[in-house]
Amino acid sequence: MHTVLLIEQELRESLAIRTQFEEYEKSVERRYRTEYRKACRISEIREPLKRSQELYDNVTLANDGTFHTYNSVPSYFHNGVMQILADDKDDIVWLLKGHKDE
Repeated sequence: MHTVLLIEQELRESLAIRTQFEEYEKSVERRYRTEYRKACRISEIREPLKRSQELYDNVTLANDGTFHTYNSVPSYFHNGVMQILADDKDDIVWLLKGHKDE
C-alpha cells in the first residue's frame, strides 16, 4: 500500500515522471502477458495451480529495467506496479486455466 501511495504522489507532482511511469507500467504489463502465455504453454507441469505459482514467481521476480532516474528498480516498486495493474485490469489474473486435455 505504501508503494501505491508513493507512486500516486509522484505522478501528481510531475508530468515527466507520469509519462515515464506509464512506459514502465506498459513494460510490466507486457512482461506479465508474455509470462502468462508461456505458463499456459508449459506441458511438463500439468497442474494449473503449480503453473500458476510459476507464473506468479516469474512475474514478481522480473526486472523490467529502469524507471525515471533509477538505474535499477527495487522489487517492491515493480511488484507495487504489478499490483496496481492487477487491481485495474480484470484480465490480469494469477490462476491459470487448465489444459483441455487435463
